[in-house]
Amino acid sequence: MVACKNAVIIGGSPSAYCCQRVRVRHFECVCPYVTPKVATLIPIGRTIKQIEGCGRSVPRNFKCGSITTPP
Repeated sequence: MVACKNAVIIGGSPSAYCCQRVRVRHFECVCPYVTPKVATLIPIGRTIKQIEGCGRSVPRNFKCGSITTPP
């Protein structure tokens, strides 16, 4: 998601707009874009932290594209 690009890549706090997009987006819609190349570029731990910072929970052991979230 472009709205959250800086928060995920740089590691800053997510913007209000980013959190708005995270709250309405379903994981299943994003997962097809998580290719092995993307997974090597975006740290999964940081991404989970950003999503949880927006008030969403991330399922444990969830298969999303080429990654599986930590247990």
